Amino acid sequence: MLSFYQIFKISVLSVFIALLCAIHGAAANQSIFDKEPVLFTIPDSGQEARKPEGGWCGEAVIQQALLYYGAYASQRTINRTGNPAHPDLYSNEVPAALENMGLETVAWNGELYIPSFINWVTGWISKGYPVMVGAKIYPTQHPEWSLDHFMLAIGFTKDSLIYNTTWNRVEEKKFGELAVVGTGLSFWSGVPVRNFGYAITGMRGKKTDKDHKPVRVIITARRIDQVDLTIRIEKLQKGKKYRLIKYADLISALKMSNQKTKSEVFIAEEGSKFFKETIQIDEIRVYRCLLEK
Repeated sequence: MLSFYQIFKISVLSVFIALLCAIHGAAANQSIFDKEPVLFTIPDSGQEARKPEGGWCGEAVIQQALLYYGAYASQRTINRTGNPAHPDLYSNEVPAALENMGLETVAWNGELYIPSFINWVTGWISKGYPVMVGAKIYPTQHPEWSLDHFMLAIGFTKDSLIYNTTWNRVEEKKFGELAVVGTGLSFWSGVPVRNFGYAITGMRGKKTDKDHKPVRVIITARRIDQVDLTIRIEKLQKGKKYRLIKYADLISALKMSNQKTKSEVFIAEEGSKFFKETIQIDEIRVYRCLLEK
């Protein structure tokens, strides 16, 4: 339990940073508050039932980012790629997991100022990229920690951030509430360290030319040993022929090798196309779609 002094100190700091946010907001109308609202269609698929007591929030965030870029890996697989010292990924282990899963990222390395961090997060979302962020959960069981939880920022409004909690729900919270001690999730920790953030800008081994079409994956059902996946291909031209390539191995996908692949050719009947597949929960899938010439 926090002492009276600790509570008083946190309360004073919370008021102080709230005032800073208000001042920054008035002066930063060309940054956070003038961006056009954005919201990505990235369902919060939650954490696997086999997660440890501390949860797999970091693993769930990385999984959701992979799904957004057309790939699936189980949270157990993602956990192992970070080689964690604990049952779940800690903040110092997340970068290795992101790298080893083939995700391209840009890390937050800015000043110790939450409004600047929020501006950075919304800036990357405006460019079309989800952002992995770390937060405290209040009331916190570990006041000495800089963060308690990871979530995926997937959009924003004029005054709020929208994020997947990894608890099977999406939340929207005012920017000012994210900068102070309150209830639920907040970027304010009371510990003088930089906020945790990684803009996830793509996946290695995927060309961005016009012949490659965006592929999104959704987990529609998850059982003990299997998952049902829906694969959605976007930005197709009606009447054109395309090839959907299915990689069953991450390394092959990142190297764009023809090993361990299956493919299916189809003619687009409209602007999007859906496929379904059921696989074993710890299998890997990477989907790529390109114009067939």
